[in-house]
Amino acid sequence: MPTIALAREVGLLVRALRKRYGLTQADLAERIGRSEAAVRAIERGASAPSFVTLERLAIALQVPASALFPTSRLKDRTRGREPERRASQIASITALARSFDDGDLGLAQALVTAIAEAVPERHRMKI
Repeated sequence: MPTIALAREVGLLVRALRKRYGLTQADLAERIGRSEAAVRAIERGASAPSFVTLERLAIALQVPASALFPTSRLKDRTRGREPERRASQIASITALARSFDDGDLGLAQALVTAIAEAVPERHRMKI
């Protein structure tokens, strides 16, 4: 069973992606075959979604299931970042990237790489 912190952060990612696509909780509930109350509970971290629900969420939110799992919870906390804000930013960037054609995606990758190389090493998060 996931920890409370993990369930909360999965919920934050789900909420950020849902909002990015302009869906209401009712819209998302309908798309995944769950109740609106179940979606609210997932987003609050009060309930951890099953694997089946995670798969349905990923399909409804047009992301791989792995995108619904936080990758750097401890790093975010130690750097004083707000997990919800960070999750929202990552979800937004991911959603934008998915809308690009191959040429634009290559350009976006080059731009992000240039930004990453320009950021001093001490400000980068370790992956």
